[in-house]
Amino acid sequence: MTKFVIIDDDKNVAQLVKEVIIQGFQNVQVEIAFNGFVGYEKIKKMLPDLVIVDISLPGINGDVLCKKLKEIKSLSRIPILMITGSADQKYWKTKSLDIGAAAFISKPFEVSELISQIRAVLNVKFVEDRLIRQCEVLKSDLGQKTELIRRQNNDYKELFNGFVKVMATTIDSLSIYSFSSMKQVAEILEDFIGVINSNKVGRYKNLRFDDEHKEKILTAAWLHDIGKILLPANIMNKTTRLGDSYQLLTHRLETIYYWAKQNNPDLLGHHQEACEIISKYNDPLTKQTEHDISKILKIAELCYDTHDGDQKNWLTAYEVECLLIKQGTLTISEREEVMSHVKKTDMLLSNICFPEDKEMIREWAGSHHELLDGSGYWRGLKGDEIPVETRILTIVDIYEALVSSDRPYRKKMSKKEALQAIKTMGEEGKLDKDLVGIYINSGVWKQV
Repeated sequence: MTKFVIIDDDKNVAQLVKEVIIQGFQNVQVEIAFNGFVGYEKIKKMLPDLVIVDISLPGINGDVLCKKLKEIKSLSRIPILMITGSADQKYWKTKSLDIGAAAFISKPFEVSELISQIRAVLNVKFVEDRLIRQCEVLKSDLGQKTELIRRQNNDYKELFNGFVKVMATTIDSLSIYSFSSMKQVAEILEDFIGVINSNKVGRYKNLRFDDEHKEKILTAAWLHDIGKILLPANIMNKTTRLGDSYQLLTHRLETIYYWAKQNNPDLLGHHQEACEIISKYNDPLTKQTEHDISKILKIAELCYDTHDGDQKNWLTAYEVECLLIKQGTLTISEREEVMSHVKKTDMLLSNICFPEDKEMIREWAGSHHELLDGSGYWRGLKGDEIPVETRILTIVDIYEALVSSDRPYRKKMSKKEALQAIKTMGEEGKLDKDLVGIYINSGVWKQV
């Protein structure tokens, strides 16, 4: 049975979340509390698999409760999903993750988004529980025959590797842009490591990876984009500048047409022009002219009267921002959201109890967008702060991304263009120039 504790002083929201869990998951037990102190007592008594808590609560706020739970050893491993309706959502999102929350969702939320977040957190929790149980079994059976320990260890590896590949396949399938991306990165990386092991010239002529070391790097490759499971699907699969907003906008323009026809026929010409401009620049391949940019801004300033007597602009600020995107389909904030997948990867992997000899997997996977000159993200590491394993993974990941299917933020490149791109990055000191040279000369990139 999967156990949940919901803590929210808004009884309607708490009941809604409970109904979503009951409808979306089987064999569950759900408890509700309407203030922080009562919720804390229920958590101690119930030891749930997931706590869903609002930040603003009577008695004790959700962020304080989260921090308190993380300080108590017996409760620290319980994952926490923070919810808030606060206007300053960016601040609370950052703070929630910093104090140990496993995930964050804003009010109002989509039911599908809530279920996705819950499933993602529970998947990590259940795998962690299983790994810990297996670790305990291994410890208790340490005195038994070596062959038994070896079999159990192999079972653990197969289980973990199976989980890793299932998660990677699931994440790749969520996006129309990156299907099988993580699988391809891992496969190319495996061949690249073989080439490095055979290399006898240059700076890395003595660099060698044994089977165990290679397995760790490949695990990091399979896990490097796991944070994408927490990205909104409408951003991951945004194929036009307006994305899901286009349908809402066309419906609004239809309303504006009838309003203008009855109240201000002089605006009908502007309406026709607005429809043409919006349809034209919803296509990310259409480059904006200064003249049409001016038209978009003028259309945005036009107003109409709603049925409620309010006056609203024809275009929202977000729609204007989308129509003015210079490259790709993502706004600045949406690109930042996509980039946040690296930090989300690190956060998710922090919930896995890696064996001591595999702890570096989290670091390698969570640093695959760092660049040697410090211009990467999310930590801004540079030079020797970036281990060689991460440098290798980064080269393969960048090349695969450049030549694979289009992304919401750019078009794919030919293999020749992609090789030149990583070569240039090596010459600019962003990528390891010596490793880039080995990669280009190896020919392993041909399999993409």
